This record gives sequence, structure tokens and C-alpha cells, in this order.
Amino acid sequence: MASVRSAVAALPARLEALMRAETIAPAVQTTAPAMPLETLMQGATTLPILHNGEVYTLRITRYGKLILTK
Repeated sequence: MASVRSAVAALPARLEALMRAETIAPAVQTTAPAMPLETLMQGATTLPILHNGEVYTLRITRYGKLILTK
């Protein structure tokens, strides 16, 4: 029971250290910023995408929806 109390007592200091570390070294961004679809498609309705040696096709439907096929 004493170990649980000491662990709970140490929580505020650990949380404060984590918050300080987050402000000093923010997480690495793993997502690219959003880009307008028109910039990618350049007027086309289909866009071939090469990923891991496979070709995928991004297609805009007549209703404006996106479909990605292999």
C-alpha cells in the first residue's frame, strides 16, 4: 500500500516533467499538410499513384467522390 501511495504522490511531478518535455521537443509531424485536390489532379479525373511497387488509381466520380483502386 505504501508503494501505491508513493507512486500516486510522484504523479504530479512526472506529469509536469512530461508537459515540459512536450513543449521543448514537440512530436515529429508524420502527416503532410492538406493540399487542394485540384493541385494534385491538374484537371484530370484519374491519377496513377505508385506505392511499394504497385500502381493505384485515384479517381473522381461524377458525383465528386474519390475512389482509390489497385
